[in-house]
Amino acid sequence: MKFVIVTGLSGAGKSMAVNALEDIGFFCIDNIPVALLPRIVDFALQGENQLNRVAVVMDVRGVRSSEQLEQALSDLDARKFEYEILFLDANDAVIQRRYKETQSDASRKELEELMSECPCPDCQGRRLRKESLAVTVGEKNIYKFTTLSVEDALIWMDGLTLTEQQMLIADRILKEIRSRLGFLKSVGLGYLTLSRSAGTLSGGESQRIRLATQIGSSLMGVLYILD
Repeated sequence: MKFVIVTGLSGAGKSMAVNALEDIGFFCIDNIPVALLPRIVDFALQGENQLNRVAVVMDVRGVRSSEQLEQALSDLDARKFEYEILFLDANDAVIQRRYKETQSDASRKELEELMSECPCPDCQGRRLRKESLAVTVGEKNIYKFTTLSVEDALIWMDGLTLTEQQMLIADRILKEIRSRLGFLKSVGLGYLTLSRSAGTLSGGESQRIRLATQIGSSLMGVLYILD
């Protein structure tokens, strides 16, 4: 008997694989839980079934399903049962589409297990076009400036030398940038870089950023009590 296990994520093409297997004479059992795999094997091995070609199809969703599949395959190996496994992996476009469309937090968490952050091969993680990166002030483009800590950015701005015409253009912009950086420094966040991802901030750092925002809004008649 030839036994084939077809598995993978939803949208990876398992239905097309089932159709192809049925066309060449396979008896296909679709959409079974991973935990039922040993029982399906026992069913296929019963003499009265006389099944020569069997294919089972199952979804693998998240770490738990993957661990269950590994255990089930280990059990089959221990029984010296011969099988072939066809793992169909959904491409990036399918995963991204499902991640954007799903309304389920559980499904989104499962999809996140299949995703990883990596720098863009074109911009190398700078998230700007090369035309934008070609614009520099004081020999730094905007990406290099954001890699500075708040304190280093303030020092760099203090040492920035501009022509009279450039100062006319940049004066109000520089004043605003210094003001905002100053608020961050005043709440003890001078060590943070401007490129720091919000998701990597601690709870205390996030609170201090909100405080800096409030201070920058110049509210009147407001008392802040810090412990």
